Formats: sequence, C-alpha cells, structure tokens
Amino acid sequence: MKRTMTDEELRQMAVIIISLKIRITFKNPNSEKSRRACKTLEEKTGIPHGEIHRFHNAVLNNNLHNSFKEKRAGEIAWLLCKTLVQNQRHNTQFRGQLSEFANEQQVSFNRVLETFRTLFHEVIEENLAPQNVA
Repeated sequence: MKRTMTDEELRQMAVIIISLKIRITFKNPNSEKSRRACKTLEEKTGIPHGEIHRFHNAVLNNNLHNSFKEKRAGEIAWLLCKTLVQNQRHNTQFRGQLSEFANEQQVSFNRVLETFRTLFHEVIEENLAPQNVA
C-alpha cells in the first residue's frame, strides 16, 4: 500500500480523530462512563485502563500535551482508533462522515482518508495473518 504520510503524521491525525470521539462520547472528565469504557478498551488494546482514563481526562481538559509525551499520545490514539475501526460496522455514510469531520476540524480530507485506509489495512493484516505453525 502506497503511503504519503509518515507514521508520526498518521499518529498525529489519530490524536485528532480520537480526541473528537472522546469529546463526543464523554462530556465530563472522570466520569463513570469513561471508567467503564476504559476497562473494556484495556482488553481490546492492551493499554492499562488507568492510562486510557488519564488520556480521556487529558483530552477533555485540553491538557494532552502536558499529560503525555507526543509519541505516547500518538501510540494510544492509534490503538484506540484501531479499536474504533474494528468495531465500525459497514456504514454506507462513513465516507461522508469523514468528509464532514475533515471540514469541521480543518484538516485535509485526503489525510483523513489515508489514516483510515492505513488503520483498516493494519486491522485486516492482523485479522488475516497466517497462523503460527509449530
């Protein structure tokens, strides 16, 4: 798959994407809803639920840059976005939603599309990887 964005740029876009999702899903920091979701996300991502909850709070408090190093924030965002993609059912309006998102966030629609193509590609590769032969 031909990519034009670096891994760092993809992770930065993932931070933007997952931050919006967090703001839509969790209106207030330290909510019980966030705590419950983080425990489920821990199982799916391998990230400790406390770190995910701290990530949620940092996003909601507009303090991500002080709470996490940029690289770690990108890693967490990437794994959370992958989980979002894995749980995304086939949605015929998905492309339109991504376009609307790009316009609202004032980011390149093509970069959003590339980020999601890369996420989908990674999910498919993991799900269809050959079995280990012992």
